[in-house]
Formats: sequence, structure tokens, C-alpha cells
Amino acid sequence: MTAPRLRSSTTFRIRQNQSATLDVRDPPTASTRTRSVPQNRTVGHTSEDFDSVRVSIVVRAGAAAVWRGLTDGREDWWPDLEFDAAVGADLKESWDEDDGPHHAAGRVTEVVPRELLAFEWTEADWPNHLHVRIELDDHDDLTEIVVTETGFEAIVAHPDLRHAHEESWHFHLENLRDALRFAPTSHD
Repeated sequence: MTAPRLRSSTTFRIRQNQSATLDVRDPPTASTRTRSVPQNRTVGHTSEDFDSVRVSIVVRAGAAAVWRGLTDGREDWWPDLEFDAAVGADLKESWDEDDGPHHAAGRVTEVVPRELLAFEWTEADWPNHLHVRIELDDHDDLTEIVVTETGFEAIVAHPDLRHAHEESWHFHLENLRDALRFAPTSHD
């Protein structure tokens, strides 16, 4: 069985702060930021509204290493996704499923190196784009990656899309985490 594929806009967020840690068993909130972080555990949180998905993971790598993996090292964890980390750059994903080839396309909308990557994307039969924000929160040698994807309510013809994207973001973030484990280290 292949993992579900994400086909919408997403933002990743990485935060880093030497004195703050996060319990990855709970959705990140102010109250959980003071607990210890089990290494490389995935956290998933889906918004109460039906328009968005929010998934996060804490990885044992600094924001610089995560940013390199996210923007330059995608072939190691998401080879079907292509883009340049520049505002306005085209973004595309192509993959095969049982019913044949699929394609998503969009553009990069925000870039703040080591902090934020945002894009929008769509498939041919969607009436609107989905919007993705990937934020990085650096905590010294740990980085929290938070993906928020919005716009699902406008795509009513695909009622399971939101859930499929949530599962896919878990899959892709775990692949990124695994790729970072084997990446050469540097102290940028």
C-alpha cells in the first residue's frame, strides 16, 4: 500500500530556541513548550474546522540542516515534488496511483530561509488552490517543523482530501526526519 499523497498548499514552520523544548506527544501549545522532547516523534493535530490540517514533528537537527533538507535535499525524502525556494517559483508534483498518473501544480508564495516556506497548489479538477505553510522553530539542536494546509472547504467534490493530506504530511515529515538522520552535519 502506498502512502497517501498531498496535493495542496502547505507551510512548514521550524522554530529554534536553546531554552525551550516541546513535548511531541501533544499538539504544540504554550503549556507544552516546557516539557522534554522525545527524539523524532511525530505529532499530528487537525484543526477543529474542516478547512485546515496541521501536522508537526520535532527532529534532532538545527534549522539550517532542516532548511537544506527541505529545499535542496528533497530527492532524499519527497522526490516527486519539484520547486525552487524563491517567491513566485513554479511547484509541481507528479505521482502514480492505481487509477493512473496524477499531477499537482502551484507556486511558492513565501520564503524566509531557515524559518518559513509557503506555497499554493492544486490539481486540475479542484476549484481552488490549497495553501501550505511550513514553519521551522529552532530549539538549538532540535527543530520543530509545523505544516499547516488550508482551503479544504472549497474543494467539496473531494470529501476525504483533508484526511488524505493529513496522513500524507505525516508520511512526508517522517521521511524528512529519516533523511536528516543520515545527512552530513554542519554548523551554519
